[in-house]
Amino acid sequence: MTQHLPIQSYHSLEFHKIPQGQEHDPYALETIRDVLMSNMNPQLSRGIIFLNNRKKCEEYAEKLEQEFAKRGRKDLAVGFYHAGMAAEERSSTESEFRNGERVVIFATKAFGMGIDIPNIHFVFHQRPPSNLENYLQEIGRAGRDSQSREQAGMEKVRCILFYSETSFAKAKTTLQTHRLHWSDLESMRLAIAEYRQQQANPNHFIIPVDLIKESNDLKDKKNPETTQRMLLYWLEELGKIKLGDRVVSHINLSLGSSPTIASPLVKLVEQNGGSREKSVSILISTIQDTLNLSSVNQVLTALFQAHKREEIRVQRNLRINMTKFGIEEADQKAYKLYELAQFELKKISLNWQDKQEISFKDLQFPDGSDRLAKSWPKMVRLLNRLNGISLRSKADGVQQIRIRSQNPTSWRKELEQIQQICPKLLADIQKNHERQKTINLGDLMALTSGEHSHLFKATLSWLRDLGYIRYEQDFIPTSLELQINDESFESSIVDPSTRQADREVQQKFEDYHVLKEWRLNALAALIEHATIEQRVDFIQQYFACKNIKEIEELILNQLPESSWLGSQLRLEAFTKEMNQLNHQQKQMVEACVKKSLIVTAGPGTGKTRTLLLCVANLIVQERENPDDILVLAYNAAVVAELRSRLNNLLRDLGYASSYNRLHIYTFHGYVRRSLGDRLPPECTVEQYPAEYLNMTTTNKSLLRPNGREAPHYIFVDEYQDINDQRYEMLLRIKGDNTHLIAIGDDDQSIYGYERTSSAVSRSSAAYFKQFETEFQANLHQLTINYRSGNDILTKANQYISKNKIRLRNEPLIPAQNDIKGHYSQSPQTPERTLEQISEKIADILKGKHSSVAVLFRTNAELYRTLGPIQKRFQNQAQIRVQGGKYKFASLRQIAVVLDRLQPERDHRIDSFEPDFLTYISNIYSNCKLNLGADWDDNSYSLLVAAAWFFEASYPGYSTISDFIDYIQNIGDFSELLRLDQLYSTSQQQAKTNIILSTIHKIKGLEFDAVLIPPADCNQDISSQEAIEEERRLRYVAMTRARDYLHILVGEREEKLFKGEFIKQQKNPQIGLKFDSGSGYDANNDKGGRGMLTLFTFAQDEYAEKYTNHQVTQGTGEGLQWVIFKSICEGDDLELHWQEESVTSYPNYPKTPGYYHLYHCKSQTKIARVTRANSKKICGFFQKEELPFNVLVGIYVTNVSRFRVPNAGEDGSKYNSNLCSSVCQQKYYYIVDCAGYLKTR
Repeated sequence: MTQHLPIQSYHSLEFHKIPQGQEHDPYALETIRDVLMSNMNPQLSRGIIFLNNRKKCEEYAEKLEQEFAKRGRKDLAVGFYHAGMAAEERSSTESEFRNGERVVIFATKAFGMGIDIPNIHFVFHQRPPSNLENYLQEIGRAGRDSQSREQAGMEKVRCILFYSETSFAKAKTTLQTHRLHWSDLESMRLAIAEYRQQQANPNHFIIPVDLIKESNDLKDKKNPETTQRMLLYWLEELGKIKLGDRVVSHINLSLGSSPTIASPLVKLVEQNGGSREKSVSILISTIQDTLNLSSVNQVLTALFQAHKREEIRVQRNLRINMTKFGIEEADQKAYKLYELAQFELKKISLNWQDKQEISFKDLQFPDGSDRLAKSWPKMVRLLNRLNGISLRSKADGVQQIRIRSQNPTSWRKELEQIQQICPKLLADIQKNHERQKTINLGDLMALTSGEHSHLFKATLSWLRDLGYIRYEQDFIPTSLELQINDESFESSIVDPSTRQADREVQQKFEDYHVLKEWRLNALAALIEHATIEQRVDFIQQYFACKNIKEIEELILNQLPESSWLGSQLRLEAFTKEMNQLNHQQKQMVEACVKKSLIVTAGPGTGKTRTLLLCVANLIVQERENPDDILVLAYNAAVVAELRSRLNNLLRDLGYASSYNRLHIYTFHGYVRRSLGDRLPPECTVEQYPAEYLNMTTTNKSLLRPNGREAPHYIFVDEYQDINDQRYEMLLRIKGDNTHLIAIGDDDQSIYGYERTSSAVSRSSAAYFKQFETEFQANLHQLTINYRSGNDILTKANQYISKNKIRLRNEPLIPAQNDIKGHYSQSPQTPERTLEQISEKIADILKGKHSSVAVLFRTNAELYRTLGPIQKRFQNQAQIRVQGGKYKFASLRQIAVVLDRLQPERDHRIDSFEPDFLTYISNIYSNCKLNLGADWDDNSYSLLVAAAWFFEASYPGYSTISDFIDYIQNIGDFSELLRLDQLYSTSQQQAKTNIILSTIHKIKGLEFDAVLIPPADCNQDISSQEAIEEERRLRYVAMTRARDYLHILVGEREEKLFKGEFIKQQKNPQIGLKFDSGSGYDANNDKGGRGMLTLFTFAQDEYAEKYTNHQVTQGTGEGLQWVIFKSICEGDDLELHWQEESVTSYPNYPKTPGYYHLYHCKSQTKIARVTRANSKKICGFFQKEELPFNVLVGIYVTNVSRFRVPNAGEDGSKYNSNLCSSVCQQKYYYIVDCAGYLKTR
């Protein structure tokens, strides 16, 4: 870089930091308004406000002009200028700015290239530009003429830049968004190669500047023309092409299927070497001369008519995408918005019959649609495209509509033609959008009459301005002359490069992107200097730097140690994190950059931490665009943890806004994000993957959210839980240049029962091998354990090593050998199992452990143990239950809270004061208080954790309706427990928790102490595969323990360790197992009889009697109210025998009697056991010669709400048996319970 001083003494160099709590743009606009009103003489001065957003240029120009007008300063006329405007519009705006019709311009950097206006005395930057050079070049336009400064009384021209704490983080993210990848060069080469095949001269031809749009891999790149220019530059550096001159106004033509010899266009194509297979580039001026036409529109019309006759083919493809709004309207085949716009234009035009001029400001915006009101100014500008109408400006800046046609109805007919064309164009555009294909311009035009090309162009503009479609390309593109180096061009561009010359170019390519970031850092460093003298000195030294290293040293050496920029640039936080990784983890972080990877990561090996460092490394060190990184996690809790930790790390590194651009989902969340409203209402979460695969088979635009291009990196967490559907999803989401990194542990594959219907075994080892082969992935291992003590790991390694089907044969290694941990085991005494569990918990609590997990094999065992544990330890610790048959949303307390939220469905979560989390807490508290309910708060704590995660992870514009959907879709309580742990940590809540859970529910969790009781389940284990699955299950349980592990070993556990088959077992010594059945099945929420194994409820007259039952203690309250208000988890229940003679039902054969389920606290009978089960229970105790009239040992596990099914749904035939109040409210409450029955 050469020494240069692009600023002068008359430049003020002012940097305004947005005050904390103020919104950036409103504050900046208000300041700009005040500065200009106080200091600007519109007769002598001009002002430029630089933005990097075309839409905001237009929006803010209108807003600022309105602000001036309100304050009586109509002399401060405001305009806008950007590259998206037509050439004539840009020329007109520049002329108006120069002569004073407009004195303030909102502009992108497109303004001023080669423009010299001497009296620019105000230059504002609404936000920082992309680098120091751009900033200096843009302020360098101000105050060049000393005489004009003197006349305006401007000793210094005002150069004001606005920035906030996050401005440079966002600017970095923008750089990453536009970053090119080495693989992009290969995509560009392939696009040229495909285009080349159609050319008459394959070694010397012309390409459009937007050819990039025809590449599926490059179509979504920002600033496509600039991006293509850079890609062509690097292809030329590689020696594959040679760029020639820029060519203006040409079009590619080939012969059609029915060429006419007499056609001058056919002759022109043939003369230039074209054929049906090969196209040629022909200048528009040549076509004009050949056909004797006077305008470009006439040329286009002639070309499209010849294309429609199939004499020639116009070889011009456009990338036109449907917007979400356009897809919705197209699906409904009701294009209400453009019909409304059409109607409004016709309506106002009736008043124009005898007028020659109408003021734009006098037109009334329609009331029918917010979207139309926003688009209305553009709609009126559409009139400028119609014959007989023009828009022009006057000196006061107010646009006028001028009617110049002799036939006042001609342009109205054109409006009607546009209305007829719209549905045809939209249908064809949608078809190609779904296939992710470009659209041939001639074919699209052939759908219309083809009489006038300007109407076709007007129609596309109309649909774009109304928000139906998106496209950026011109019909007739500017083009580039290209020569192909045949020998070099045919060879692929690989990463990393293999040839020495290519490696040198690749290094320059990487350096270029590093330089761009340091140029932005230089602008941030300029702001950090306090005085004008320091800033001038810094600029001089900056331009004296010869390379990146010198720029880096200049910035870092001049910044103080306390500088926020210095801290970020030194990557202190990232380096600190990387230095804490072990050698295995570092190898994984480095390996995933260039190659697909399959990682077997044992429990406690820092898998999640290493994964987030992989992501951070891609963003911080490799300058990867966060938009190009997708993480698919096992459940919402893992998503919450990844988001939280990445947010903190990236914020410390100065990449705060990058966090919001990352894509982190569960597989189900990804489906919801991709398909959105297209998901059928009846589709359950479990059915999401199948629905995704079904819909994306025919509609490729739904493969990724918003039709995005394939990500460069896909991380898959907990890969051992993959199945056929998820694997197929990966194949569809990935692109040709995608790197896949799968992380998991086949030793922790415990959901094999979900795969038993497929050809794959219960073990996930086959999926690991398939991934390694299909994606040519390198195999990597993480075996250093940071969680458990040495003795615990030794036992876990010994146990899992018995399995024969495993990938990872290396044992887990403790990170610190001196931490032993506690391991012990004791034999089960069957008749004292409950006492043994309670005694061991009490023993563990003496060790002051903050989290104690008791991990059961099945839900039934958990709930039979819950009551005694709650009674003994409820005053010593908070007891969490991780299990259950029902959805979280069906629990009574949660269902009531969701009811209370319904009236607020449309409210945004960021609209609540002081915050959304406080609002949810107040809702729950008010429910309990107003209802006088005696509820436990376990489920409430989980709801608060879920609300905390939702508020932190979902966009602020999400609504209460979105939150309700999120809660209703939670199907796994393990997510909630992990979220609760994360929330407690974030709030620094210190409390002792006893967690009762099944082993299947604690994946990804860890606890200070773990107790594993013996399994008490009637289950045959009759194959080696089933034995190994059971071992993996216990291995997962063992490796959850940090400091303490105790195992109660029964006969079943001994056989599993030895590899012996297991027959069904019974342990009558500890009592008779008792579990309630369900009313209607809550899991599918469609209604049905459910299990109904023990209770008579919905199927006979008992339902009416007990749902309408009046409690006799003088309250007059029905049974449903008692269940709703007074029954809690852990309450004692009893079975009371009743002789048949007391209550008789004619529909059933007479039996000796039956049991009532009795709630002790309220002294209320709440259900009845079926006759068949009553007989079994009674018979068991009679056989043992024990009293059977009153049985104890049962406890409430939860209270759930079930929907009364609608007519025609499963279970609806029993609705007539329900009492009227239940049928009216459309739901009822069921008490779920479990235990071991004993005599009192």
